[in-house]
Parts: sequence; structure tokens; C-alpha cells
Amino acid sequence: MSILVADGGATKTAWVLISEDEEDIVIKTGGMNPRLKIDSEIESVIFDELIPQISTKEISELFFYGSGCRYWADAERMRFLLSEAFRSTDIKILTDIQGAGRAVFGEDEGIVVISGTGSSSGLMRGGWLVDIMSSKAYPEGDYGSGCHIGSLILRDYFTNQCPSEIKELLDKERKLNFDELFLQFQDQVKSKQIAAKAMRDIASSEIIDPESISYVEQLAATSVRMLLNLMLNHFGESALRSHPIKLIGSTAVHFEPVFQKVFSSANLEIVSIEQSPVKGLIRFHRYRMKNF
Repeated sequence: MSILVADGGATKTAWVLISEDEEDIVIKTGGMNPRLKIDSEIESVIFDELIPQISTKEISELFFYGSGCRYWADAERMRFLLSEAFRSTDIKILTDIQGAGRAVFGEDEGIVVISGTGSSSGLMRGGWLVDIMSSKAYPEGDYGSGCHIGSLILRDYFTNQCPSEIKELLDKERKLNFDELFLQFQDQVKSKQIAAKAMRDIASSEIIDPESISYVEQLAATSVRMLLNLMLNHFGESALRSHPIKLIGSTAVHFEPVFQKVFSSANLEIVSIEQSPVKGLIRFHRYRMKNF
């Protein structure tokens, strides 16, 4: 028998089929955040992208670690949609922060921080999330994330306050005219998607103007400091200093020097920063397959 493990984000999902005696199979599909996607969009990912690449018959358990799955109603909706394809599989829906924590800490204790399209933080112990930092939804939350940094840049873009190189890049990449883009930016869901795309466009481009590089790094530092303040308010300075802190996510990797500098200024050490939880989740679940 095999288990299927999924790291589900807003824009992409990584699925790993883990068997005791066979090589792991990794499958990439679109994102499945239930707070951002309607049923038909999630079903399309499951039935059009995933199922043609995998047999469900030998899968005994499915662990879906997903963004947008923190609350019971969203988790149950995701469980129901997955159960339509995996009818004889034991399906477990857990949050992306639980997956990130298991990936970087395993059974150990520590504080994990996600910084990708969105952001969150939690305290792990024995493979379980025992405390999760509370924060408001974007745009008042998600500090230290790609979408929040992107939103700070876009606010300057709309008021013509960003460096010319950044403005030219955003002008080149936008699909809507300026007024339509500004109007969509007022919608909370669309705004997050637009801001995340803006940050991806900037991160994937070759910005060479020192003014532009400094500008983006300064806004990133502002966002990261807001994230750190949330963590200090929630966990307390003593807890942050007495637990190892590990980060995971594309934004944390891209802005690693910024994160290190901001945390260091508060006398906090970041032990490690990783791009993806997939390898760690394989390690965690393979260990549990053999020992439990």
C-alpha cells in the first residue's frame, strides 16, 4: 500500500506518492486553496490534472497539507471534493503550516514560519502543531509574504512613487489597462492575486538598477518587520529565543538576507530557510511508515 502526500498552495500543488519499497513519484498540478477556488476549479485540478497520472486503488491514506484549510468548513469542503476521487482512501486535511512544521522539524520542537505567497507561523512539538499565530487576512495580514510585499510595491506604482525600472516592468507585465487594474486591486481576493503576480514578476526579472534593488529590499524589510512584530506579540520574546526558528517558502528564500538581517536585529537566529516542504514531508512520512 502507498500514501499520497500533497503540499497545496494557492497557485500550485505538489503531490508525492510514497511506497515502502518503491521510488517516490512526484506530480505537479495547479493550486487548490479552498478560500480562493470554487468547487469546479478544484475538481478540475483533481480529475483533469492529478487522476490521469495516478492510480487511486493502492492508496491507503492521503495527507493534504493545504493553504486555506485552517478552518473546519474549508477543510471539510476539501475532504469532500477529494473523496469523490479517492473513495476508499483515508483522507486527512491539515494546514500548510502543519506540513511545513513536519517538514523542517519532524518530531522535534521549534517555531516554523511560512513565507511564500502567504505567510503564517506556528509552534511544533512531536510532529503536531500545538500553537498557531493568529493574524488577520490579507491585506491586514500575510506580512512577510510575497503578496504583502507586492501590495506595498503596487500601492507606490498606482501613485507613481516607485522607481522607473519597477514601473516599466509592471507596465510591461500587466494584462489590464491601468484603470482596470486599479479597480480590481480594490477587491480583496483579486488584490491578493494581483499583488502575488507583481512580486513574482519582479522576483523573476533581472533588476539591475541599485535604486530599484534597494527600494524592493526596503519594502521587503518593512513587511518582514511587521511579521516579526506579530510573532513577538503572539509567542513572546522568550519563546522565540528559546526555540529554533526555521523558515520555508519561496519569498523567504528570495529575500533570505532581508529576513536574516531583520531577525538578527532582534537578536533572533534563523536556523534554516528552505524553498519547499516536499523533501521534508517525504522524510517525515517515510519514517512514520516504518516506525508506526
